[in-house]
Amino acid sequence: MNTFHAGTVFADVLVLLVTVLVAAIASRYTRIPYTVGLVILGLIIGALPGHPSVALTPNLVMLVFLPALLFAGAWTYPVQQLRANWLPIVLLATAGVLITIATCWVVLVYGAHMPSQTALLFGAIVSATDPV
Repeated sequence: MNTFHAGTVFADVLVLLVTVLVAAIASRYTRIPYTVGLVILGLIIGALPGHPSVALTPNLVMLVFLPALLFAGAWTYPVQQLRANWLPIVLLATAGVLITIATCWVVLVYGAHMPSQTALLFGAIVSATDPV
């Protein structure tokens, strides 16, 4: 039976906060991006004995981690670069995605004999609108 220990939770949260702080400081003085530093430090901490294992389900990643990473990337993106590169960004996010969907559809319908709706849905899933 698992019991709740406030001291253990506090210690784990403190370790995570220190990890975030170390990654933030290291990203300023090295060429390693902040998110990569977090992953490296997380792997190191996860390899240490004595920590409970946490199951990373797809829902946890999609609903908790991915939005935070996308927000952090968008928040730190320089507005001047966005204004300077607006045309390629808009073209790739609209026409590029539509061309990718259409290409997947043609290849899957005529090459793999997949049903049209399934091929269209697959093309929409694999066409990235904003690769990170």
